[in-house]
Amino acid sequence: MEKNKLRREFEKLARKLGKETAIASNPRIICSNPNCKKLIEMGEPIIPLVLEDYQNLGRFDWCYVLTEISGEDPVPRHHCGRYDLIRDDWLRWGDKKKYITYNQISIQLRK
Repeated sequence: MEKNKLRREFEKLARKLGKETAIASNPRIICSNPNCKKLIEMGEPIIPLVLEDYQNLGRFDWCYVLTEISGEDPVPRHHCGRYDLIRDDWLRWGDKKKYITYNQISIQLRK
């Protein structure tokens, strides 16, 4: 799929997913949404778009989508429940895999 078309389709599905799951806090509800499933079906080509969204907008906790597409999970168990740390783990992973450039330190440890 052409890059611009891929981006448009990604944005359309991400917007729909956001509208349809805006009040959902249960990841199962979000993950079972048809738009989430369509995003996953788009596969590896959307990883840079997901990471870009995660980095710039923080629209969702994209970890489920990224795990399903990549087959990886760079989040250590002790980061579970900490959105800021999970996001940072995935962005660092994306940088390491050359999907995005992520040079900032965004972790602010809470006491």
